[in-house]
Amino acid sequence: MPGTSGSIRGYFVRESLFRLNQDGKLYDIPVTSDKERYSEKVTTDPAHEADRLRLQAALDEFLAIKSGISPDLKGGEKPKPSMNKEK
Repeated sequence: MPGTSGSIRGYFVRESLFRLNQDGKLYDIPVTSDKERYSEKVTTDPAHEADRLRLQAALDEFLAIKSGISPDLKGGEKPKPSMNKEK
């Protein structure tokens, strides 16, 4: 989903506890109160690496769909030509 971070526009994915921006910043979202919820802070805690990877996969899938590239094609791989030739 498109979002803004200051004056920089980009995409991000979020769930109840984390938000990952397109620039790779992972934000920890407090859930104790509405006031704290808006005080998101960038986290680099290695304990959240699984969360980062899960959100990055979702963001990559969205960006691939948005750009028209199949999410199955990573690293610039090209689809293999069909071996079935009509006779």
